[in-house]
Amino acid sequence: MVNALRTIVIGKFSVLPWTATVLSRVGCRGLSSVAGVAPSLATTRSHTQPRPQSDIPGPRSWPILGTLPAMFTDPAYDSTRLPRLWLSYFKKYGSIFKLNLPGQGDVVFLSDPKDIQHLYKEMFEKPNRPIMDSLKKVRLNNDAKFFRAKGTGILTEQGDDWWRVRKQVQVHATKPKAVAQYLPQVDQVAQEFVARSAGQRDQKNELPGDFVQEMFKWALESLSLVALNQRIGCLENSKEGLKIINSSINMMNAAGDCEFGIQLWRYFPTTALRNMRKAHDELLEVILEKVHEAKRNLEAREPGDTTELNILESLITTPDLSFEDVVTFMVDLFFAGIDTTSMTTVFTMYYLARNPEKQARLQEELDQVLGDGSQPLTTHQMAKLSYLKACVRETLRVMPIVPAVTRKPTEDITLHGYRVKAGTWVFVNVQQSGKNEDYFPRASEFLPERWLRSQEDPQPNQFASIPFSIGTRMCVGRRLAEQEIYVLLARLFSKYNFEYKYDEWDPTFRVLQNPDKPQKFTMTER
Repeated sequence: MVNALRTIVIGKFSVLPWTATVLSRVGCRGLSSVAGVAPSLATTRSHTQPRPQSDIPGPRSWPILGTLPAMFTDPAYDSTRLPRLWLSYFKKYGSIFKLNLPGQGDVVFLSDPKDIQHLYKEMFEKPNRPIMDSLKKVRLNNDAKFFRAKGTGILTEQGDDWWRVRKQVQVHATKPKAVAQYLPQVDQVAQEFVARSAGQRDQKNELPGDFVQEMFKWALESLSLVALNQRIGCLENSKEGLKIINSSINMMNAAGDCEFGIQLWRYFPTTALRNMRKAHDELLEVILEKVHEAKRNLEAREPGDTTELNILESLITTPDLSFEDVVTFMVDLFFAGIDTTSMTTVFTMYYLARNPEKQARLQEELDQVLGDGSQPLTTHQMAKLSYLKACVRETLRVMPIVPAVTRKPTEDITLHGYRVKAGTWVFVNVQQSGKNEDYFPRASEFLPERWLRSQEDPQPNQFASIPFSIGTRMCVGRRLAEQEIYVLLARLFSKYNFEYKYDEWDPTFRVLQNPDKPQKFTMTER
């Protein structure tokens, strides 16, 4: 899933084959560095006197209302497509601009990879990510008093409170070997989903218009096997599975309404906040039951039982994690790990369906690596699917599911020649940085080949496309999500051709970007 997610969003999401990031070992406070970055970062510092934050360009600001009047009257404004407005401001003001929002003050938007690189370098020791405050409020006001003031989860906490949990859970969710052990289960669900999808086609071989809803079921079933080592029954439309999906999606939508709207929920319980609380508590109820069940199963094991532990069992047996820590992380994993994974997959299908020559090249690779596809996938085969991974990375450059990631510097910082004050919200717009022609020639085109550079080829600034973020606040579920995505795409495109014959998508946005039109792919046997 999650960069909030994402970020979570997903928040979600060895370093993966399709990124140049190399993280060093993490120190006791969660410090992280990117190999080879520091020297180039030094050159980004300006020796001239920085200009004040008030000089950062942006639309006109009014007393009390801030820039809202200018935003609401802008031709690019669409409450369901805020990234469109942000992109228009980048065209108008350049690679940095600011908005002033009631209850938040100045919000600075960045898109220059060099500025993004400098921001991340300066904040490696304190990667403060100010998002999901509404979720933290819900948890601190939980009727069951389940959550502690400094234990609301890695999506919402900062500093030592965040790192205390993050350093423990990432061992089980981000290590390549730990993720690879779940490949057989993920492959099993993918093959079942492919067969199910083939049976859902109409007389024109078209998939249902709400196909992404079907993908939610695949994503949850995969996640359940990986995290819980049990089937939820999503592919058979089980009540429990549908309850988890609905709770997760409703919670994500409510988070978008809270975080990207006027934040009146900070002062009184708005409809959006109440919706989030309801969906959150429903998901919490299910996860509590699952954790209690796993705990009972562990206690019932015979001494010397060497059965492999799943993610949940591994977390339960981690001494430095409390019962509340485990439950909270699992809620976050299911909250951020369903629609982020599904949206990334469906957008990759969309771009491949609209670019048949790229689809053909992918299928050529799949034929070479998988043969007739009759055997279970192996980690050796997955390592060879470089073009498949390039297709996913190119999708996330062109259409990042989470178009911006956030930071809040704890000290003043100079960005693009301006002194940005400590405590200012900074939005790193990964969608605009991914469209930068200086780093991505022919940026408007879907060209997976751009990610297949050899070691001799010049590498672009790795901060030009960071859909999962970078560093210790990188999406914790990223590797799990990517494995699910790669496996399903491999199984789909090795057996079938996909076309999309309808109007181009113009995605809507809440926390994530979503297709705005029916996903009626034509699916035919190769």
